Amino acid sequence: MENVTMKIYLLLFFLLISSICYANPRIRPETWARPIIGTNLENLHAVDEGVFRSEQPGEEDISDLLALGIREVLNLREYHSDTDDLADENFLLHRIKINTGNITEEQIIEALRIIKNRKGPILIHCWHGSDRTGVMIAAYRIIFNNWSKSRALDEMTHGGYGYHAKIYPGLVGLIENLDQDRIRKLLDSSAGTDALISYTASSPSPDVHPSVTNRGFAEIHSTFSDGRDSSPPLFEIR
Repeated sequence: MENVTMKIYLLLFFLLISSICYANPRIRPETWARPIIGTNLENLHAVDEGVFRSEQPGEEDISDLLALGIREVLNLREYHSDTDDLADENFLLHRIKINTGNITEEQIIEALRIIKNRKGPILIHCWHGSDRTGVMIAAYRIIFNNWSKSRALDEMTHGGYGYHAKIYPGLVGLIENLDQDRIRKLLDSSAGTDALISYTASSPSPDVHPSVTNRGFAEIHSTFSDGRDSSPPLFEIR
């Protein structure tokens, strides 16, 4: 009898797992990031007004970035910067050196601070634009778009950005455990900014704090104020 009961429990368990793995198909929510076509830059999506995500761009992608009005770039890669390919084009380059398996809440706060204080359209990227980028965009959704954590995670894991669930399963828990009140307080107050500056200055680990390049800021600002939208867009966002 016990064996029969155990078999029934196992059968129910596998049926449950199967229902999760093979959920009913659905139409992509309109509120999720929209893929941009007509470009060779992989994984390029418009997240929000003035906020984009993608893989790491190269020199060959500069014209595409400029056509979209992007003048700021936030690089989340630990060992590969953007200075070789983008520095000479008057982009404002930000960088937070992140180990994907050890992302901290402080790094998330710093990324959100950079996005919040942007002077114009910004691109957030890592290597593939999947995991580190996905975490930052999920946090952006929660803090700035007021999404629930489950809604932000749904987009992060099912949005088609290439999230590597088997390699980095802990990223889901990272988002689930974000201290939203603390993050908003730090981002909204001058005290929070000072705390972030103090943290990054005193941190012994080079992987925690960002290295920000301010090259070309004046040129970027003048570009924004010169009416960059006067030309028709070269891309279709869908």
